[in-house]
Amino acid sequence: GNATLPEKGFNQFWLDFDSKANIFGFYGYSISNIFQLEFLNVGSFAENYLRNNNSLSTKGTFFSKGNFHNRFGGKLNILSPWRGDPFWLSTRVTLGRDQKSVQGYTFAELLGRFSLYDLNLNINPKFSWNGVENITGIGIGIDYKLNKKLSLIKEFNYNLSYKEENNNTFSV
Repeated sequence: GNATLPEKGFNQFWLDFDSKANIFGFYGYSISNIFQLEFLNVGSFAENYLRNNNSLSTKGTFFSKGNFHNRFGGKLNILSPWRGDPFWLSTRVTLGRDQKSVQGYTFAELLGRFSLYDLNLNINPKFSWNGVENITGIGIGIDYKLNKKLSLIKEFNYNLSYKEENNNTFSV
């Protein structure tokens, strides 16, 4: 994730799947140049792949085989180089529910982006509040823009609550 938003009136779609058959999708619409409404953010894990995954934990509740998540919310831009600020800063808040456990949650992140030509550094503290326990982490990424529609993105997510569950991603 990053702090930028598509311009007013633009749609944004993405689909994410991996070698373990986990699948996620997103649809957002920018109702202004500073606010994107997140209409659809869905996903499902195909298998239990996290360690220490018992049913009374956050991992057992939200990351178990056959679950299905849906979220709704938005992203608000606070600072932008377009308005003379030195970097991008946005916040994103979504409300979600895991349909298998019927457990709700709130996810929030503060999205910071520092740009130098076609190279961007993203720093994103993340928080999740739910009825089981609260989770915190930070995402750090580098985004290299190849052209107007294509980027190479390397991101590392450091889980402050479960240090053994860190992950990293390379995306195009």
